[in-house]
Amino acid sequence: MQPSLSTFNVQRAVSLRRQIADHVRGLILSGQLPEHARLPSTQVLAAQWHANPGTVQQAMAQLMKEGLLWRAPRKGTYVRKPAPVCTRVAIYYPDDALTRPSFGFQPALHHRLTECLRREGGEVDIWVDGRPPREQQTPWEPLAQAAAARTVQGVILPYTDAAHLPWLRKLPIPLAAFTEASLPESVTLDPCAFYRLALEALQRQGCRTAGLIGVSHPAAVAPDGRPAAARDVEDFLIESARLDLRWRDAWVRHPRLTAATGRTTADIVADHHRHGYDAFRAIWAQRERPDGLIVANDVMATGTITAMLELGVQAGRDLRLVLHSNTDVAIFCPMPVTLVAYPTAAIAEALVGQLRRQWQGEPVAPVQIEPTVRVA
Repeated sequence: MQPSLSTFNVQRAVSLRRQIADHVRGLILSGQLPEHARLPSTQVLAAQWHANPGTVQQAMAQLMKEGLLWRAPRKGTYVRKPAPVCTRVAIYYPDDALTRPSFGFQPALHHRLTECLRREGGEVDIWVDGRPPREQQTPWEPLAQAAAARTVQGVILPYTDAAHLPWLRKLPIPLAAFTEASLPESVTLDPCAFYRLALEALQRQGCRTAGLIGVSHPAAVAPDGRPAAARDVEDFLIESARLDLRWRDAWVRHPRLTAATGRTTADIVADHHRHGYDAFRAIWAQRERPDGLIVANDVMATGTITAMLELGVQAGRDLRLVLHSNTDVAIFCPMPVTLVAYPTAAIAEALVGQLRRQWQGEPVAPVQIEPTVRVA
């Protein structure tokens, strides 16, 4: 065994996996473990360090993601020459989201991502997985090979679902995902802040009652493990009670969308428009109606506004309206409206930041993005 590997003292206050990764990383960066040096087996290292083999394996997997080690099947694990961590990043899309003009958030986020990555000194590869949806749940060989060879040093998922995550997370490079799935490397929107700001905006405008048009993604799970739809409704109800705004079950519409698997982005967008339209008509058909309404999805807002115009409902006169939006993506609304907007640039910065922390060997935790309020 390399003498430098044997000099390792365990600290009880820090996780053993992290201590092992820090120790071996330091030896590589200092040159004590030179390029092409072969490491002892996991079992040998585990015995030497009085560690569980699984813990050692996890530490080595982290260093492989950082590009400091590489593994040859049936031969062993070797030291790789330290290289700039951000020379090329893959941005993975499971379908043609970038080409759909009615789903403007994805092109806007992609533009911000490429800006941010190039400021970091890296190049960007766009990987659009053209396989049938069921095949996309299994490893995509070209991307897997690029990751193994480290022709890409990280992958960003600005648009994906739970079905794609298992194999993508196994790639031997850092990953960052814009997703509601509960992952250490995730970036997500802060829904509690959204409902707090939206309901406070209604209260400032004199509203005494509030309704909600939301959206339920079948597989979406909040970071705390709750179904995302249940979390959103609960956050709406908690904030309504805090502000003494009354609501009724008939004013809370959370239509359940069809699973995205096997459907194009255009189909999903059309569903959002239709659900916004149907939900508003159902709320306005009630004998008692809210004087304030929140639409918690920017694409669904189009259907909501269409229904309001059709029924002759005027925002600012008959109803106070608050819409979810994203900066860099315009919403046409020919009425007074308050926008609670998530900053697209901040989402991009957070995704790149998740990669950067992994390249630097730092622990990662989910990042939540808070919105801001503006009147349109």
